Amino acid sequence: MQDHVVIDRSFRLADGTVIAEARERWAHLGSLDPTGALDRAGFDVTGVERGYRGTGSPHRLVYHARRRA
Repeated sequence: MQDHVVIDRSFRLADGTVIAEARERWAHLGSLDPTGALDRAGFDVTGVERGYRGTGSPHRLVYHARRRA
């Protein structure tokens, strides 16, 4: 499997209503520093999960981040 990152973004109104969503896939994540890149982009990492849906896979990391206010 290719080393990659998937970015899911949602844009919301103040009341939480989703007005747009976007998905991006970037290859070769291994050469990046995801936590550092998120920090430099103005995000706080709120958690990192191994695998999808609690599978614990060591080959997939899910970074949860929130834009700083």
